[in-house]
Amino acid sequence: MTVTRAARQPASFENKEYIRIESYTKPLEDYPEIQSRLWKILQNGHFEEQYARQNLELAEALSLLGHGAFFDMMGIPQPTTLEGVAYQLTEQGCLVKQDNALYAITNLGAILFAERLADFSRPSLKAPRIVQHEGTNRRVTLKDKIATGGRARI
Repeated sequence: MTVTRAARQPASFENKEYIRIESYTKPLEDYPEIQSRLWKILQNGHFEEQYARQNLELAEALSLLGHGAFFDMMGIPQPTTLEGVAYQLTEQGCLVKQDNALYAITNLGAILFAERLADFSRPSLKAPRIVQHEGTNRRVTLKDKIATGGRARI
């Protein structure tokens, strides 16, 4: 079993929170000073840096992102290897290589470059919405569309 890193709350098993102390896993409640510091870190994390999807093989991670739009937006040539693409996306904070050698897509990467925002739970809530009204008031809506892909792909 693999326990992923804490993203929004401490790692838990059977409703009990745990933390790694050196090479041992201990109940978090036994370490109140660490528990307090951990909650501060978790609550102050930036939304863009949190993982939208994790534990992905590189090819799967890149298939979820429209990385061509990334290279067009940056004005740089697209690398010919998957590792080269991953390097560029990692440098810009869109992709993260995890300790288990798999990849995670950050919320930033998903919001900007997702092929389909529906593939990501939290970033899909931030999909751009385009509304066209008749005249200068908002009483009559002519068009109302929610984008399906990332913002850089509109």
